[in-house]
Amino acid sequence: MSSNILVLGFGSLGLPVLTHLANHPSRPASTTLTVTTSRPLPSHLTQFGIKTLSLPLTPSTTTADLVDAFRSYNTVISCNGMSLAPGTQLKLAEAVLQAGVKRYIPWQFGLDYDEIGRGSAMTLFDEQLDVRDLLRGQTGTEWVIVSTGVFVGFLFQGPWNVVLREEDEAQKAKYVVRALGSWENKVTVTNEDGIGKCVAAVVLGKGSWEEVKNQAIKIAGDCVSYEQVADVIDNVTGENVKREILSVDFLKMEVHQDKNDILKRYRVVFAEGKGVAWPVEETFSYRKGLKLTNVKEWAAKNMK
Repeated sequence: MSSNILVLGFGSLGLPVLTHLANHPSRPASTTLTVTTSRPLPSHLTQFGIKTLSLPLTPSTTTADLVDAFRSYNTVISCNGMSLAPGTQLKLAEAVLQAGVKRYIPWQFGLDYDEIGRGSAMTLFDEQLDVRDLLRGQTGTEWVIVSTGVFVGFLFQGPWNVVLREEDEAQKAKYVVRALGSWENKVTVTNEDGIGKCVAAVVLGKGSWEEVKNQAIKIAGDCVSYEQVADVIDNVTGENVKREILSVDFLKMEVHQDKNDILKRYRVVFAEGKGVAWPVEETFSYRKGLKLTNVKEWAAKNMK
């Protein structure tokens, strides 16, 4: 069934998804892999005969364009994320159904949008729910949604500003950890390689697809409180990190002052603590015995 697989996107998620599909021990020799990219494949993937497809996803790309592109594949995995224009995720799902694709994993590599519900600070989440409603309302295409929590690097790096490095008066760098909502609030995290490993297990693992098809499953590299994040950095760096709390009211005020800042909206959702954390022991990855990177391991590798 998974003999012709298309991976949409070749960025920080598409690359590990493609890599784990190519290297999966249960991948039949007849399985062909295609990825949408105009870049040459890295050397570690050239041996697998992976094909490339130029398929720009712009607002001018029509559903009909996508249907034509998808007809040749019986499995489509979307690794295109938040940078796409509003409405693109729904357009992709509609095209998958119209093309008669047998299996679909949409870009839902994030939170439990069902638990969060509609009308949250992140308007993109409503579109994710629209995709779920569309898939659940039909029977022609099987699907699996993979909830991952936040990418673990996103917690420590970039403009989310949960973990920062500041310089004091002596120009010595010091870590600052900002708890969203409270120190007890928890967040589930998974790194991109772990997501790739789990997606490959869902698609190619013996019996896995039949086990989880037409469900929203969860995976996790770790589930930690913000206090635990600060403690990990203390232990890894040998420093006493500075600790701050950003209250829900403060974060909502930030959104009110800058309604177009998506990341500020994102932080409100995490501060409210709904649909952003689940126990590792209750996940697909745990049941399948898949070893994923936890927060301590990620910090030890990237913060020393």
